[in-house]
Amino acid sequence: MVESDHRENLNPKALKSLEYFSDRIRKEIEVISVPDEITYENLSNLLKAMKKLFEQINDLSRKSFPKFQRDLQSEIKELHYFVRKLGQKGGALDKFLRDKYKDVREAENLLNKLPKLVSLKSNIENAKVSSDNLEKETEEVSEQLENLKEELYKLEADPLFKEQSDLNNQIFQLKIDINDHLKFKKALKKLSVEVERGNIKLRNIALNDVKSFLKNPIVKLCEDTKDLRNLSNLLVQLRLSLESNDLSLKSATRDTTIEQINDILTGDKLKEDIEEYKELQQNLKVLKKKINDSGLSKKLQKVKDKISTISTKKEHLENDYKKKNDDYLAYLRKLKEERESFTKLIESILNEKVKIQITFTF
Repeated sequence: MVESDHRENLNPKALKSLEYFSDRIRKEIEVISVPDEITYENLSNLLKAMKKLFEQINDLSRKSFPKFQRDLQSEIKELHYFVRKLGQKGGALDKFLRDKYKDVREAENLLNKLPKLVSLKSNIENAKVSSDNLEKETEEVSEQLENLKEELYKLEADPLFKEQSDLNNQIFQLKIDINDHLKFKKALKKLSVEVERGNIKLRNIALNDVKSFLKNPIVKLCEDTKDLRNLSNLLVQLRLSLESNDLSLKSATRDTTIEQINDILTGDKLKEDIEEYKELQQNLKVLKKKINDSGLSKKLQKVKDKISTISTKKEHLENDYKKKNDDYLAYLRKLKEERESFTKLIESILNEKVKIQITFTF
């Protein structure tokens, strides 16, 4: 049509329409090719391409032919002939695919499922190998951890560490006893508030000293004189505020607090406990230096650091093993489902029972 001798008779508008029609149809033809491998999918794609070309020619011809059909009648007739031939070939191919290709198509569908089975088999094998390796590595790390714990136990059983533990226990118990003497702290907090507001004045005692005592009383007591002169001065002024009812405490609480203050001021138990506490702290300091000089402290810390590192590694390995084992089990379930589906398809074609055996290489 494009090379027709009658083309020169076309006006510019008709010529443009002819070239548009030619270009569009040529593009549709160029994408069509007879496949080298004859499969249902390839033949089906060929048929779809032929049908699309057929539809494009019909659609475009309705829009384009009226513009140049008077000058290109013979060429259009020839095109219609080939279009009918194309329709016949497409119909024959469609009939062949529907009537003669059913079994082959089912066989091809089965073959297309094989790669998925093979892929699942490969995934199972890889997941199992990875899972086994992780399990083995986890066992090795667990053994390392147990050995380190045994080493830690032996180090902590050293007499010096035993002595340190005993001293810490004594200090801890003594702190409880000392704090048991300091039940006046509630009233002292009230006093601190009133002093800060300017309602009460203290003699020879700074407000910061009161706050420091409330924050860490045992430290302040250890910094005091042997007879706890600073504490006594503070308690005398606290008692005076209580007796004057300047702190607005309940009568029972006020009376009990005054009684506790009197016990401290007249007794020696708190002083003795503080002296014992300072002595124990000094003994602990000397013992720690002895432990450090012997190298035990560094060894103990090194083992603890290793235990921490190995414990973290073990936790990660256990998580990785669980994930990989879950993957392995999931792949197994999926393979079982796919194999059952594949088996049913084969049985529906052969009309007989079949068994598919899959062998793994772990």
